[in-house]
Amino acid sequence: MKSSYPAGITDYEEIKPQLTEVAESYRDVSEQDIQMCLEAFEAYRKQALGEEKFDTDVFQDQLDKVFEEAGYRQDSMYKRNEILLIIDSGVGDFINLSASIREIRRIYEDACIVLVCYPRGKALAETCPYVDEVFYNSREFYWGDFMASYEWEANFAAKLLSHRFDLCFVFGHYASSYLLAFMSGAKERISYGADNPLCQGHIMTAFYSITSEFVSVKLPNIRKSDIESDIYLGILDNFLRVPVKNRNKEIWLRPGEREELDAVIREKLGAATDKSLRIAIGIGGSSPQKHWPPYNYGLLMKKLLMANEGYRFLLMGGPDDHAAAEEIISMVGSEYAADFTIGFNLRQSAGIISNCACYIGNDTSTLHIAAVYNLPILTPNCYPGSLGLGRETIPVRFAPNNVPMVMALPKEPLPECAGSKFEYGCRIINQSHCITQVTPELMLSGFHLLREMYEAGIVETRYIVES
Repeated sequence: MKSSYPAGITDYEEIKPQLTEVAESYRDVSEQDIQMCLEAFEAYRKQALGEEKFDTDVFQDQLDKVFEEAGYRQDSMYKRNEILLIIDSGVGDFINLSASIREIRRIYEDACIVLVCYPRGKALAETCPYVDEVFYNSREFYWGDFMASYEWEANFAAKLLSHRFDLCFVFGHYASSYLLAFMSGAKERISYGADNPLCQGHIMTAFYSITSEFVSVKLPNIRKSDIESDIYLGILDNFLRVPVKNRNKEIWLRPGEREELDAVIREKLGAATDKSLRIAIGIGGSSPQKHWPPYNYGLLMKKLLMANEGYRFLLMGGPDDHAAAEEIISMVGSEYAADFTIGFNLRQSAGIISNCACYIGNDTSTLHIAAVYNLPILTPNCYPGSLGLGRETIPVRFAPNNVPMVMALPKEPLPECAGSKFEYGCRIINQSHCITQVTPELMLSGFHLLREMYEAGIVETRYIVES
């Protein structure tokens, strides 16, 4: 039969492209992949001990080859992103990070987000709606022993290697967090570069020059703010090249939990207690040097009651602060003060503070919780005013920036701390020391100043010392 094709066109055979199925384009993690990495970690540990030197370049070169072979450097085009967040400091810092966690979820809406944090933040982290999984890294090693840190992180990394992380955001104060980011197998590790503002003044800073090379995307330290939460958000600002949408911090309570805790308060202090006259008193904290003496709190509360008998005081802290709470209640009276240091986890403590009108207390996690709920804050601090309030100092850097706050400081350091270069000014860390010079009279003056600021709508931190 004569062809019906026009001249110059011939019969053809169709060849179909061989496309890789989407389900096969992503390599699942196998036990063999994880074991390959763990064996490489151990091999380098022995090598470093034998050479008495940890060589960042050699370690990174050796492990990158292993990660490549085990599939941790492959493209993730056909799967959802997996993102790792590492935070290595206390509860107050975890609260400061909350805005960054929320923003990462907003941007990477469909990603699998894994958070690594200290166990102290567990009560807050377990109700976080923005992460899919949380690992608690207790960091059980001596901070000054880098190889002990390396061995611990190698063991902990086994949990993280079950993922194939595309991105790792490191909000780390310690060099060990940057080491862990690399050992997690994350394809890209994102944080500040050599001038990292999060690492200044910490015990492991000496090792940061070793481990900073494990950050693959090193961001400039464009200091828009000295506030810790803004330093965290600066990582996103610089990486995304656009401002974040919402910079407010959060605490995540269970549905109905705040109302349940209000009922507990009414049971302890009377059903008619006026919420506008409830004052949360933060008597706890992880560092004894930041504890204002319980006796002083009792004296201050008695002075406040002389001005208004309607005040009710909620003593906040942990089980270790129970004896201090009992001492204060014995001075003030149980009809005016109640102990909330026992029987409440950190999230529940946050719910109790949210049912108050003001916070007076130590510079600790409860202070940052109060700031989340926009409570006016009065706090004593151990940092002597004569040392100067530079941008990098503890009273300035860690002060919340969204509430009226008055911070009462000792005017001068005690003799043992004269000339101290320690970040808290007071170098006696195991007891109340320089902070004991802050008097109840100074705190009472601070309370009146705070009330004036609140009524005038002034949102800033003011620092006072004895005249």
